[in-house]
Amino acid sequence: MVGANEEATVTAETTITYAELNAAYWAWIEANCPYPKGKERNAWLKANPFVHNGVAYVRDSSPMRSNSGKTVVAWSVWFRGPGGVVISNEVEPNRRNDANRNWGLGRE
Repeated sequence: MVGANEEATVTAETTITYAELNAAYWAWIEANCPYPKGKERNAWLKANPFVHNGVAYVRDSSPMRSNSGKTVVAWSVWFRGPGGVVISNEVEPNRRNDANRNWGLGRE
């Protein structure tokens, strides 16, 4: 997995960063999607693949919750490209999702 400040080799002659890819993704949505938000926009995104510089990417995301679990404090976002290339942002873990703290499993 490639972090936000690292480059991933997509093809032999191209490299791309998470920041560049994420900016291109949102620009593509604003330029092409006829729906501002909601279910229609989600359906449109599923039906229309994101292609940047001739390379198709699939974007996924997952929320990071606060320690109490009530609030989303950050989003982990990743783009999957051809050949298993994964380009992602880097989100620091908090105590809730820190494997070293052994939450919910009892202290050992």
